[in-house]
Amino acid sequence: MSPQDADTHNNLGITLHALGRLDEASESFTQALSIRPENAETHNNLGVILKQLGKLEEAEVSFAKATVLKPDYAEAYFNLGDARQELGRLEEAKSSYILATQVKPEFAEAYFNLGNTLKELGKLEEAEVSLMKAIDLKGDFVEAHNNLGNTQRELGKLESSESSYKQAIAMQPENARYHNNLGMTLEDSDRLHDAEASFARALALKSDYSEAHNHLGRIFKKLGRLGEAEISYARAISLNPNYVEAHSNLGDLLLIMGRHSEALGEKKKGGGFISFDLSSGWRVL
Repeated sequence: MSPQDADTHNNLGITLHALGRLDEASESFTQALSIRPENAETHNNLGVILKQLGKLEEAEVSFAKATVLKPDYAEAYFNLGDARQELGRLEEAKSSYILATQVKPEFAEAYFNLGNTLKELGKLEEAEVSLMKAIDLKGDFVEAHNNLGNTQRELGKLESSESSYKQAIAMQPENARYHNNLGMTLEDSDRLHDAEASFARALALKSDYSEAHNHLGRIFKKLGRLGEAEISYARAISLNPNYVEAHSNLGDLLLIMGRHSEALGEKKKGGGFISFDLSSGWRVL
């Protein structure tokens, strides 16, 4: 068969992929490689299909082969990083993303994924640098602004975190998650009324947002509005009955309110329990 036949199979695979016919696309790319096995782009294309089919180990092999055949193939290094990240091999994923950025220094998405991987590895300062680089390269990269805010909040850089979330919100004001994240930074800053407004905004945009209900309950408790806190925690639990943190928070609240038997039930669901002794009274353990 001629190289033209390999191109035909490769192009057919691209078309089938666009149509969502993944198994057939995989077959077409495999046929193309049987004719021209040294084609890096086709190995990468096959890897994309295999990854979407959940065959991560096979996808990794295809992406790695593409990088061997074409050492300056930034997109293949990027895809290899994604496969390894999903396989839980974070250090290897980090190395792949770094190679992608070295080959293609303007690759904002590679810096973004590198930053996220570094954060998962607990390397927060390095993650912050990488996410900032992604934003430098692509100023309207809204998810990078949000993830930078998350990283800065974990670093205790609350003013910077607030600024990052507000940048994300300015670009996507209807995104409930960004308002919720801003609320958590404002809570950490002890700006409870501002945090309340952010969580309330998140819920106005997404009324079934269980995490925001839980976070708002926490604010109400800190503000001494215990009845409203109970309603918020209960709403979070009704939306997600397995929400351990909300059960625990409700248990703590009910204990403060003197409703000890109810508190005990919620604390059990939250993974804790309550004890009582004559010297110290009721205690959450």
